Amino acid sequence: MTDDTTHSAPQSLGQRLPLILQALKNRGLTSVVIHYRGPIMGVVFRNMQGAVVPPSPDTTAWSQQIVKVLRPILNSRYPNAAPDENYVGTFCWSLYQDTLEHQHMMVHHGL
Repeated sequence: MTDDTTHSAPQSLGQRLPLILQALKNRGLTSVVIHYRGPIMGVVFRNMQGAVVPPSPDTTAWSQQIVKVLRPILNSRYPNAAPDENYVGTFCWSLYQDTLEHQHMMVHHGL
């Protein structure tokens, strides 16, 4: 008999998206950079040389799944970020370390 309380929620993006993580690695990709400004998120895939990989049907599908996981994380950290275009930032998912770096700022116009 197993105790369900011993299971913890996924702690990394790779644990939440294991099939996508493996597919990205199989394609020779090393990082995914997600830029956002207000509600808009753009996803860029980079290979081992750091070059941007052109969009394809696969990367488009992966982008949608990645954004689906990141949007709630952003909303929990910064509840006003989604509707406000003055909030900008970047998530950088390092695939081989399975780490997620998040930089966030609010843009002020004027004093």
